[in-house]
Amino acid sequence: MRMKLKQSIGRGVVALMGQSWVERPFRYLAYHHKRALRRRVEAKLRRLGLLDDVIQSGPFKGLRYPPDEEHWISCRFEKIIGCYEMEMFPWIERIAATKKYTSVINAGAADGTFVVGLGRLFPEARLYAFEPSTERSPTVEALARLNGVSDRLTMGKWCDPEALRAIDPGEAPLVFCDVDGYEEVLLDKKAVPWLERADILLEVHEFRATALDEAARRDFERRHSFLRRDIGKVIRSRFEDTHRIEECTVSGVPYERFPFLENLSMPEILALTESDRACIHPWFFLENQITR
Repeated sequence: MRMKLKQSIGRGVVALMGQSWVERPFRYLAYHHKRALRRRVEAKLRRLGLLDDVIQSGPFKGLRYPPDEEHWISCRFEKIIGCYEMEMFPWIERIAATKKYTSVINAGAADGTFVVGLGRLFPEARLYAFEPSTERSPTVEALARLNGVSDRLTMGKWCDPEALRAIDPGEAPLVFCDVDGYEEVLLDKKAVPWLERADILLEVHEFRATALDEAARRDFERRHSFLRRDIGKVIRSRFEDTHRIEECTVSGVPYERFPFLENLSMPEILALTESDRACIHPWFFLENQITR
C-alpha cells in the first residue's frame, strides 16, 4: 500500500513538473540551490586547507586571484583546479612553447583570467583588455596588479572594429575573443586589416542542432539571443585564405584528471564543475599562415 502511494505521488509530481508554468520557478530554485551548494563545498574545502586562490593546473598554473570577498571571479572553482575551458589548453600550451607575440588583445575580458594568464605566458607582449562591464573592469585591473602585468595592460570598454583599428598590435598579435555572438561583426579583416596577421582564439557562439526542425531552432535561438546560426561558417569563409583553422568543442570534465575531486561526492562535483552553457558549441584556433 505504501509503495503504491509513493508511486502515485511520484507520478503526480512528475506530471506537475512537466507543466511549463511550474518548471520555470523550479528551474530558478534549482539554479540558486546549486549556487548555495557551491558556497558550502568551497567553504568546507578552505577549512580543510584543500582550496586557495591560486590556479593549480593547466597553462595558467600559478595565476593568483584576489580574495573572494574583494573581487568576484566567475567559475572560480573550475579556474582554480584548472578545468575551466580546458578544451583550449592544448592550443595555449602549444603557442606558449613555440611562439612570441607583440601583443595580446582580449575582447570580452570578463574577470581578466585569460588576458592576465596569457600576459604571464608572453612577458614581452603588450596587453589590451576590453570589458564593457563597469563591475568587472576593476577585477581585471586588480588581477593584473596581483600577477605583475599591470604595467603592460591597457583597459578599454566596448570592443568594436573601430576600437581594434585604434590600437597598434605590432607584427605578431594574439587575439582572445569571447563576445557572445558579436564576433560576427568584430572579426572581419576588411574592417580590421591587422587581423590578417593575428592568431585568434575564438569562442564561437553557435547553435548547430542539425536534427531539429526550423521552428525548434528558432525557439531555442529566441531564448538564447547571443547564439548565431552558422556563424562558424561565416568566420571560416573570412579567414580560410590566410589562416589554418582548428576546432574543438565543449567536451565535459574528465574527472580522472583531477584527483582533487575524490574528496567530494558526485552531487558536489556536479555543482562545482557542471557546465551552465546553453549548448555544445565550438572553439576555433585561427593560426595565421602569411607572416609565419
